[in-house]
Amino acid sequence: MTDTTRQGILEGLSKRRVYASNDLILADVRIGEHFMGEAFTMTGAPTLSVTLQGTGAFTEVVIVKDGKIVYGQLGGPKSFSFTWRDKQRAGRPAKLLLRARRAGEDPGQSATGAVVWTSPMWVTVQ
Repeated sequence: MTDTTRQGILEGLSKRRVYASNDLILADVRIGEHFMGEAFTMTGAPTLSVTLQGTGAFTEVVIVKDGKIVYGQLGGPKSFSFTWRDKQRAGRPAKLLLRARRAGEDPGQSATGAVVWTSPMWVTVQ
């Protein structure tokens, strides 16, 4: 987001271009030019581009499609990027989102560490 005024923040919230985290974690999740929170139709298999940056190494990263984990990896550095290609059938809308966990490193942090989860993307393939 480039507009950090009150109006810009309200616009980002209304477009659901948000994610939640209980620590300092940056998440950028998109499909082509579409950002998290969008609903859109496209041709071809959707390719999710993910960039994560935290204050420590990640212990788990998963992609959730329609409530089920469809991709997962254990471990990852504190900053990394990857892509995942969905092989969904044409005509079926899907809800995709990302969830990641980072190890608890601070004395006051819970043993499960930090979590980040993104707004879903609603994708229909033609």
